[in-house]
Amino acid sequence: ITGDFNSQAESSLSKAVKLNPTLVEAWNELGESYMRKNDWTTARTCFEGALQHQKNKVSLRNLSMTLRQVPASSGEEKISNVEQGLVKGKDAVGMDTTDGQSWSLLGNAYLSHFFQVSQNPKPEAGYVSLQPG
Repeated sequence: ITGDFNSQAESSLSKAVKLNPTLVEAWNELGESYMRKNDWTTARTCFEGALQHQKNKVSLRNLSMTLRQVPASSGEEKISNVEQGLVKGKDAVGMDTTDGQSWSLLGNAYLSHFFQVSQNPKPEAGYVSLQPG
């Protein structure tokens, strides 16, 4: 996602999806507009809205990125978001295995998963934590 946030574009796209909620491209562009201003929660809603009408690689890619950025209220929620983002990235590649953007995004999703999930294992039942608290 490149470029600056444009409030006029956001307003026009919001009107477009209200008038015709099946405009998947408008949902995607609106979500990207929110990504530009770091409004990850609203961007997530847009991409999920697009996917309600049509499964497509653009929405899946952007939702994967957004899930990894959306604020989480707990560590468990953050891990869940990263794992969901990885699934969405896999789905995007599955829709078009020749799409380089989807492959690049999937690689980033795996890196996020490695550093945020694999490197932070959950304590197993029966083990005592050595950390104070």
